[in-house]
Amino acid sequence: MPVIRRLAVLVALLGALWVPGRAMAEAPRVVASILPLHSLASQVMAGVGEPALLIEGAASPHNFQLRPSDARRLSQADLILWVGPAMEGFLPKVLGSLEGRVDTLAFLDLPAFAHLSNVQNEGHGHGHGHGHGDNHDHGGHGADAHIWLSPANAAVMLAALAERLAAIDPANAERYRANAADALRRLEKLDERIAAELSPVKDQPFVVFHDAYGAFVDHYGLDQAGYVTLSPERGAGAGHLREVIEGVRQRS
Repeated sequence: MPVIRRLAVLVALLGALWVPGRAMAEAPRVVASILPLHSLASQVMAGVGEPALLIEGAASPHNFQLRPSDARRLSQADLILWVGPAMEGFLPKVLGSLEGRVDTLAFLDLPAFAHLSNVQNEGHGHGHGHGHGDNHDHGGHGADAHIWLSPANAAVMLAALAERLAAIDPANAERYRANAADALRRLEKLDERIAAELSPVKDQPFVVFHDAYGAFVDHYGLDQAGYVTLSPERGAGAGHLREVIEGVRQRS
């Protein structure tokens, strides 16, 4: 038998005997609602699979409209990652219809963030003096949902994600945990670099457009003097803008 034919037969036999493992052919189908969660999931799933991103481009999770293709993708997922109703207000109804069929991980439900569920952000620590006496609740759910902006919070999210994936896909459990540990080491280095860069301006008051950076401000001890609007979907009143400007002047 010619050498080339023998090789062809050998390849065919090996192909018939080889049964691909889950890591190669059946990686968990993971859908992340927003880009920050997709980034965390991509790091934890490295070498196993790639998560899908639900909300792409400049679309906002606060007013996102599901397309039929999005609903189909969610219904076919093994795991859906989201922050919680305070961020993705359109998802609870959809996920309710999938209950018992698709696993979900709402990061705001983690014990580390349980204290946020009833927070009204009434000057609760967005830096020093963010509140101006406002009693607002980020979409009516009483939580500042931008939790990933704190490296400490992101570390909690990485660990929780690794364990959830390990439960869904035990064959790759150690890979997920090792990936999460690698991501945490990179996160710690980034945290140190950001802290060093911000150190010279920690006491400089500043204003943000959207009141979304409390976790970041708190983590690095910055002085957020105010915000222009509570959410991008709400306009800012003239009285509030005057108050913000006066607040910055008093700190300068």
